[in-house]
Amino acid sequence: MEIRAFGPLRKLLEESPFHIEIPKQGVTGRELAEMLGMPLDEIECIMVDGRAQDLDYKITCCQRLAFVPYGTPGPYRLILGIKRQGR
Repeated sequence: MEIRAFGPLRKLLEESPFHIEIPKQGVTGRELAEMLGMPLDEIECIMVDGRAQDLDYKITCCQRLAFVPYGTPGPYRLILGIKRQGR
């Protein structure tokens, strides 16, 4: 799986993009972030094969995953399908 990070999250990864194998039983976005040492309070969502998902989304297989920080500008939120909880 190819992993990327956007905005200020990018500096937390040694390289972006990079490739990683995930366990066959899958992991949540939260578990993957913890495995990579990324601060959960700075991640708004993950993009899994181009679709916005919350951190509790179970990743079993995908080609591309990206961590998205808070602060993504309004028009991009709509295009990417990012929604805040309670809205």
